[in-house]
Amino acid sequence: MYSQKRSRRIDTMTLSHYANMYVDDWHQSIIPFRDKNLKVEVQPNNLEDKVCTLLGSVGRYSTGIKDLFAEFVKQTAHLMVEDGKAVYEIAEVEDTGDEKQFVLDHINPESLSFQGDKVSQHIEKGSLREEYNYEGSLSELFIVNEPSWVESGKGFWFVIEQLIEESRRSGAPTNFMKTHSEGKEHFFSFADFNKQMNFEVLSLTNDSGWDIRQLANEHITEFYWIMRCLRFKYNQAKLREYIVDEVNNQLVRKLQAKGFKLSSITVSGIPTSGDCLERIEMLKTGELGFLKALDLD
Repeated sequence: MYSQKRSRRIDTMTLSHYANMYVDDWHQSIIPFRDKNLKVEVQPNNLEDKVCTLLGSVGRYSTGIKDLFAEFVKQTAHLMVEDGKAVYEIAEVEDTGDEKQFVLDHINPESLSFQGDKVSQHIEKGSLREEYNYEGSLSELFIVNEPSWVESGKGFWFVIEQLIEESRRSGAPTNFMKTHSEGKEHFFSFADFNKQMNFEVLSLTNDSGWDIRQLANEHITEFYWIMRCLRFKYNQAKLREYIVDEVNNQLVRKLQAKGFKLSSITVSGIPTSGDCLERIEMLKTGELGFLKALDLD
């Protein structure tokens, strides 16, 4: 069994408010919050309970295939943003009858090394386990790599590292607070500084459309904000669809090879990336008003 130790890279973001917001916003709403129309179907449908068990370690506080799969998509997106990839072990549990049973357990990708189809894992002393080495094969892993189109090819971590730097820069005004509180003259404009910071962050995340949780709205037009919002929804939907495709093209096939007769897991009832693109074009041509364009949940 592989270790489930989390990546350490996320620790560098502890004091970075921009980076933390960016990571959270990518995965938290990748499945719309108002998801009453969300439908998750397992084929053949008599395997639904076993697929719930498969995902059980991911959605510990969820019940039913819809909630469990939604949590799985959110976690997978979260891991990709943090680590560049999401890695799960496909672990077989005790046979419960005619159909084998498996569970997915998350693995820290930094502990793994690959050579062809062989996988090695090394856990150093001082971790939750003592020094630990494991050798297995790719057939035991489900790996979802960050797609190449993220942030127009720059990737999540290029943007995150820049956001960390912007967060550090945002502390610069504290140097002037003492002077200001003492009533001494200074020529530093807090308003201009914050405005420029907002523009820098908007520029960094222009490709994805992330809007800094509307913190920059006083400096931009309503049309521009709604266009960015729709672009971010489009990118989230595209990432969600990518994860679902990886489940069906990779995980399902690996499970089938292990004797688990799952055919597919499909998601419907929520806006697609195509729906988002259509809204963007209709907003540009004036066919949709601002509020209607955002009504995608």
